[in-house]
Amino acid sequence: MSQSVPMGAQEPHAALHAAAALQEQAQNQQAIISRYATARDARQRAQETATARTRELRDRGTRLRAERQRADKLIAQITDRIDRLMAAPGVRRSDGSWVPELPSGADNITPRTRMVRDQVKRRFMLPSIGCFPLASGRR
Repeated sequence: MSQSVPMGAQEPHAALHAAAALQEQAQNQQAIISRYATARDARQRAQETATARTRELRDRGTRLRAERQRADKLIAQITDRIDRLMAAPGVRRSDGSWVPELPSGADNITPRTRMVRDQVKRRFMLPSIGCFPLASGRR
């Protein structure tokens, strides 16, 4: 005849075994919750890092576009200046010196000197350049 034993009247060994099983189950559940919390926190940090990196890259892209525009403008200015340069008349020797030229024209100057004079006239607003009169005929 089997008799029901009230809960508190069990054998001590069985009670200890049940308590140990409950404690192990609680520890396992706590470990699962801890891993979940760790994963949640890591995901939150990754989200914050990605947001900051996106903002940084967007700002960098804006700065690079502005730098690109400035560089393009500078290249256009330099290209314009290069286009305005005149090729120097005459021939250079292999040592870098110029082949002598004879003066010619109404002003009786060499082509290289004429080129330099014309560039100075374009660049500077002077009444005369050296001994070469400009528009007024003064010397």
